[in-house]
Amino acid sequence: MTTDLTIQVDGVKEAVKYLNQVEPGFRKAYVANMKEIAKPMTEAMKSQYDDNRFPSGTKRSWAPEGRPVFPLSAANASRGVSLRVNNKKAGAAFSVMQKNPAAAIFDIAGRANANPLATAFSTKFGRTASRVIWPVFETKIVAMTTEIKKVVDDVMAEVNKNMKVI
Repeated sequence: MTTDLTIQVDGVKEAVKYLNQVEPGFRKAYVANMKEIAKPMTEAMKSQYDDNRFPSGTKRSWAPEGRPVFPLSAANASRGVSLRVNNKKAGAAFSVMQKNPAAAIFDIAGRANANPLATAFSTKFGRTASRVIWPVFETKIVAMTTEIKKVVDDVMAEVNKNMKVI
């Protein structure tokens, strides 16, 4: 189970694909730029996990249908925050996912329907789902949008420059 958060920017997919044909290796620079833009957000997400904040029941082992899900630890939850620069979906710049099953449950439990686990999380954190990924995203989106716009403008300028050469 993962929580997935996506920022969409139109036209980047086609521009990056074109530039990668004209100037091989451009995609690597694009990916590096996007990762650099998202780094403050992912670091802030990772810092939100703290073993002392989790309800006590999350420290117990839990393996429904033989698949281990809990215990939840801050170290594993932090490692589970994953950034993927994704140019395959239309308009996607990057996705942030929580790949650790326990941390994903912690983040989104109760989103579809209320249950005792979700109630415990919401009582402790005073917020319904999402408890980590989305709130951090909301605080960082304005600064990230400005930076993404700069990268997109650079991509489009490079496309225009290469089109004049052809």
